[in-house]
Formats: sequence, C-alpha cells, structure tokens
Amino acid sequence: MQRRAWVLTPLVAGVAGGISHVFGTADPLLTASVAASYAVVVALSARHPDTVYEEGVGMRYGPWSAAATGFLLLVALSGVNPWLPIDDGLRLSLGLLVLGVGYAMWLFGVSYARAKATS
Repeated sequence: MQRRAWVLTPLVAGVAGGISHVFGTADPLLTASVAASYAVVVALSARHPDTVYEEGVGMRYGPWSAAATGFLLLVALSGVNPWLPIDDGLRLSLGLLVLGVGYAMWLFGVSYARAKATS
C-alpha cells in the first residue's frame, strides 16, 4: 500500500494543481497550496485507508465519513458560491482549496486521535 501512495501522491497533487492552474487562476502560490493539500489527503488516506472505505467494520466509520464529506461539500459549494463577486477561475481554485484543506484537516484529526490512542 505504501508503494502505491508514493505513486499516487504526486500524481493526484499534480492533477489537482494543474486543474487549479489551467482552469482556475494562474497564481503559483494558490496552485502550490491546492497541490499540497491534495498530496496530504492522498498520503494520509493511504496511511489510514479505513477512513476512505469500510472493510468489515460495520457502521463504525461510515456515518462519520459521510458527515465529514457532506459538511466539506456544503462549505465548499455554498461558501464559494456563484454570487461572490470574483472571477470564475478564482472561484474554482478556492473551491478546490477548501475541499482539499478541509479533508486534509479531517485526516490529520484521525491520525492524531489514533496516535494518541496507541501511546
């Protein structure tokens, strides 16, 4: 699994950063921030795969994953909404950034809680 993470992390980060740069805004710092947030998401998802999918644990993680995903989508789609007086490209880049950072922060929380529980 770790070998796959080494391949997927730069690939997903490059795709997310590329989408932000090409279809969003060409700001290099915003593009790098989007790419970094998605790199963290992939790396932590590979480390804790049960946060992405359930593997025989019943409903233990399912409701929390759904709640976190629903909340992140709500914030990203309603917070960076079409009625904001900003350019469409900037709106796309900010939406990607909100989703990536939100999901990364959720995974950081899971990682922290598990590390604290084992120590």
